[in-house]
Amino acid sequence: MYKFVKAPTFVRKDEQGTLRELMCKMCGTVIAGFTERIVGYEMDRAGNKVKVVSRQFTRFHNYTELKIAFSDGSFHVTNGCSACLSMSLPPAALDELHRADQEESPDGYTERERERADPTAVAVRHDAGGIT
Repeated sequence: MYKFVKAPTFVRKDEQGTLRELMCKMCGTVIAGFTERIVGYEMDRAGNKVKVVSRQFTRFHNYTELKIAFSDGSFHVTNGCSACLSMSLPPAALDELHRADQEESPDGYTERERERADPTAVAVRHDAGGIT
């Protein structure tokens, strides 16, 4: 089905449907997931000092976004790892990345999205800030 996308099931969710991990579609490396950080300390009933931990979903250092332009003037932003996503990806790889995202989408793969043609990479962002 795919030549470039090696991890088409790139989203891992728990039993309730909550996002747990996000992987690079091209290689399967984890690019986002939950991290814990200590936000303080409290005393328990026995008088022991215990850590208070916050869990948050975080984009990891290797998280990268790639903006794809199509001949109809539309755009699609996808994500993956910094090792796989680059401006020099061939159109067939860009098409597969777009297709994998649409197949994962809860809205499905619409007819308009199927008709998009001639994908070209137009921007890459490595700092997890998000492409607009």
